[in-house]
Amino acid sequence: MGLSVLRINYLTASALVIDESDDQRKKVVDALEWKGFDPKYVFYIGLIVSGTGHVFFALQEDVWLGFIARCFHEIGDGAMIFSIFYGIARIFNIERIGGNASFVTLVQILGVSISSFIFGPLGHAYGYYLPLFITGITTICSFILLFYWDRKKLQKA
Repeated sequence: MGLSVLRINYLTASALVIDESDDQRKKVVDALEWKGFDPKYVFYIGLIVSGTGHVFFALQEDVWLGFIARCFHEIGDGAMIFSIFYGIARIFNIERIGGNASFVTLVQILGVSISSFIFGPLGHAYGYYLPLFITGITTICSFILLFYWDRKKLQKA
């Protein structure tokens, strides 16, 4: 996966998908909120969609199929980001919401920084598709672990 001008442009364009999908989710949540909406299920769906998009993005050689996979991945990221901040707004005291949101942002930045140290050399040595593939599989495995843990917690209750 080379970094041609076309590829850089479509990586940037996929960020627009997050914004649009997040706006649509807000409308859906407003409609479903009276039905006992739980943002963790949006988070679970986001994990699956994001991980699957990452795996398909890593395996594509065609620019346009890669763009579609990247947009699919970004929709999943948007779902996760939305559910995280929706959950923060619902769970924590509104006077301290900035600190709680900042903590989540700190954890995200640490994850990006640590993964850069790990996946940068890995991608350079074996090809840049490999870190994308590994992170996609890791994201899907995260869904499996979280979902299993959540089900186990519900069974104990």
